[in-house]
Amino acid sequence: MESQTKGKIDEAQFFLLKFKENYNSEEFRYYLSAFISAARSIIWVMNSEFKNDPIFNMWYTERLPTEEEKTLFKRFNDLRITTTKQKPIETHRLISSITIQPANFIEADFIDKMCLVNISEPDKDGKQSLSFISESGKIIEGEICNYKIVNELHDDEDLYILCEKYLDSLIKIYNEWILTENSSEKSGTPRL
Repeated sequence: MESQTKGKIDEAQFFLLKFKENYNSEEFRYYLSAFISAARSIIWVMNSEFKNDPIFNMWYTERLPTEEEKTLFKRFNDLRITTTKQKPIETHRLISSITIQPANFIEADFIDKMCLVNISEPDKDGKQSLSFISESGKIIEGEICNYKIVNELHDDEDLYILCEKYLDSLIKIYNEWILTENSSEKSGTPRL
């Protein structure tokens, strides 16, 4: 029989993959919300699955989260509260690089003197173009090459990368339990 916790991890991995596949569309928000709900419940399911095992209870009580885990778990708990109890997660894209044609036309100090006029909606391939007006009135067009999706709670890091880190931390905790000598002898539950 498959571990209930493993099933919940698989569910979170599914929604994370869908989030990645839909990164360039607005539908990613639905997969992000589903991922947060599934991932946040992994530890709850794990506690429920193994609650009658005194060795698990002792191990879980003694296993203290690292500072990095505490920070990550707090961030995702805040996101879960927002998305399940208050409102959909509000996100925006931070542009980190663009390509401007002709490439040799732009100098660093000149970019500061341009005014952004328009950013197009993503096309079917997720590409977006943008237009600037230079100080002299010349229209300069470019394409967004790289961006990250952030939200109002976490403007410093791409949400997809945060989701990967969060899931990796949860899988690490699960694997630590499964690899515990007493638990692996008793349960025979496979390692991820």
